[in-house]
This record gives sequence, C-alpha cells and structure tokens, in this order.
Amino acid sequence: MLSNIVNLHPRMLSVSEFLAWMGERALVGGSMSGRALLRRLRNVALWPRVLLQHELIEGDHRYPFGSDSRFGPDDVPPIMVVTLPHLSDDPETLWDELVPAVRSRRRDTLAGHYR
Repeated sequence: MLSNIVNLHPRMLSVSEFLAWMGERALVGGSMSGRALLRRLRNVALWPRVLLQHELIEGDHRYPFGSDSRFGPDDVPPIMVVTLPHLSDDPETLWDELVPAVRSRRRDTLAGHYR
C-alpha cells in the first residue's frame, strides 16, 4: 500500500518490491558484468516464485499474469512483477528496452548497476 501511494508522485518510485522479489540475491554480490546482472534480473528467487506458482500472494504484484501475458510465475523477471508496471502501462516493452541496456554495461559493483 505504501509503495502504491509513493508511486502516485510523478517523481518518485518505490523499488522495495523489486528488492523483495530478487530475494536473498538482491544486495549480495561484488563486481559483475552487465550480462551477469541480466542473468540475475531474469530469475525470480525461489521463495517468491513458489508463492506465485501457488497463487499465495494475490494482489501483491502488478504484472498481469494471464493467457495473453508473455511471462508466467515460473519465468517472470523480478523487476517485472511490480516495478516496471508502476513505470509503464506496457511493462513488457519497457523490459525489452532494458535488456540490451543492461547487457551492454561494463563491469561494475551491484550498487553501481542499480544506480
């Protein structure tokens, strides 16, 4: 609820859900390439994935899972679950723009990549 309120402001974005969907990998890691970061960004951590697969977190995500959605609970990128849908009505297109930008990044710290 708090993230939804914060995201109503045009110059603010709550990314706490992104970190939660990344799970234990969200803040762990040293220097990595953009390709390595992209591999990490493509995989929901185990415990959130299990919750999604069994529909145990109804309403805590914004990505529209359904028959016409590109991603399902098994393969949705963590940033797609809540963060990108807050930024765009077309989060899949935004993801498509994000992928080559992340892939092309040089080696940096995890904090540097997130910034």
